[in-house]
Amino acid sequence: MTSTTFFANRASVEVVTGVTEYDATATWAASTTVASVGAGTYSSGDYVYNKTDDDYFDSVRVSSFASTDITLEYAYAGTTGSDKLVGKLSTETLAVLKGIEVTTTFEHEELYGMDSIIRQDVAKHTAGIEFKVSYAKFNPDPAAGWEMDILKPTGGDGTIEDTNSVFAPYVILNILDTSTAYQEIMLKNVYFEGLPTNLPENDYLVRELNGKASEIRFKTY
Repeated sequence: MTSTTFFANRASVEVVTGVTEYDATATWAASTTVASVGAGTYSSGDYVYNKTDDDYFDSVRVSSFASTDITLEYAYAGTTGSDKLVGKLSTETLAVLKGIEVTTTFEHEELYGMDSIIRQDVAKHTAGIEFKVSYAKFNPDPAAGWEMDILKPTGGDGTIEDTNSVFAPYVILNILDTSTAYQEIMLKNVYFEGLPTNLPENDYLVRELNGKASEIRFKTY
């Protein structure tokens, strides 16, 4: 079994704020190259997604690029010969991270009978994925900061909207180990319970958000 160590002060959190669709003729190959993406503008570090799979967001990260080919950090397997709509994720990186916590839990039902004190079976249900993040740097402009979409999902401007709709973005966590490998954690459909603002005396303002995701995915590259 191969294992590695991760140092907790080398991590990033990115909130997916939108997507830009590009080339409908792009072909994803089961290798590390994607061709026919000339309609888009990419840079190293961008996330590339395809529309057909995983509700727009089965993404891979751009390592380098030349002409109309993109070299990916890891292979996108199982799609040889398939036409995919290629695009780029727009993300907002949280700066001056103070802490991240992701907890996946399940509720369980245990089966016991009158003829034994030993548990006979167990089943799980109701997956819960809790996400907590603390960070100290954010955009103070209500029209520019992504957090304002929590208050007004149709376009944050610093006011509350009288609607039942919920801002529920994808969140991408990257953890760098002590060498050069990354572990990526993608949280899907994260809704935030509120937008707290704490003003401690003689200290920096640190925003602490609590959210819940519908799904979680781990990858390494």
